[in-house]
Amino acid sequence: MSNPDTHTAEHRSWQWDLVLQYEEGSLPAKSWNEATLAVVAAWYANNQPAAQASERYATYYHRNRKRLLNRLDGASVDQAAIDAVDAVWESLLARVLPRAAEG
Repeated sequence: MSNPDTHTAEHRSWQWDLVLQYEEGSLPAKSWNEATLAVVAAWYANNQPAAQASERYATYYHRNRKRLLNRLDGASVDQAAIDAVDAVWESLLARVLPRAAEG
C-alpha cells in the first residue's frame, strides 16, 4: 500500500503523466499550449528546487519546440500555437516559483 505523502504518490498523478510526456518528447502537438505548460511549470516549481526546476523546464521546452517545428512525414506545424507559447513560456514558471517557495 502506498502512502499518499510519498514520492510514489506524486508520480501517480495526472500532472506527473503530463511532465513525463513533456520530458520524453511524446506530448501531442495539440497539447502544446499555455494551459499544459502551466501544469508542467507548477509541477516543477512544487517538486524541484528553483534552479533545477528552471533548468529542466527550459531544457525540455526547447527540445519539444524543436520537435514540433520539425515534424516528419508532412505533418502540419501549427506555427500560431508555437508562437503563442513562445510568448509566455518563461513567465509561467516565474509566476509559480515564488508561490511554491512560500507553500
